[in-house]
Amino acid sequence: MKRKERLITLLILLLAAGAFAGTKLFGQKGGQITVKDASGEILLEAPLTTDQTYEIEGKVGLFHLQVENGRYRAIDVECPNHDCEEVGWVSPEDYRPIICLPNGILVELTK
Repeated sequence: MKRKERLITLLILLLAAGAFAGTKLFGQKGGQITVKDASGEILLEAPLTTDQTYEIEGKVGLFHLQVENGRYRAIDVECPNHDCEEVGWVSPEDYRPIICLPNGILVELTK
């Protein structure tokens, strides 16, 4: 490889590393989750930056939403099938909504 080609390759690598570091340092931090009932009414809005467990009253029982380290999951849900708990941890990088049909609850990432 010629010297000029090595310099161009190095420059491209440095630009890529700088772009990656810039998005990690200055990109959007956190995010917000919104919990809605079956009619679309907002039951809870919570930031992903605060570690906390929320308790929401559903149609058939309590729905617990745990937020920790910028991700969230359903835990200890009072419903017959517990499919919402099987979704596991959700983060902005691998986003998918959490739906508890028996309780009529939808958890989605809004920001």
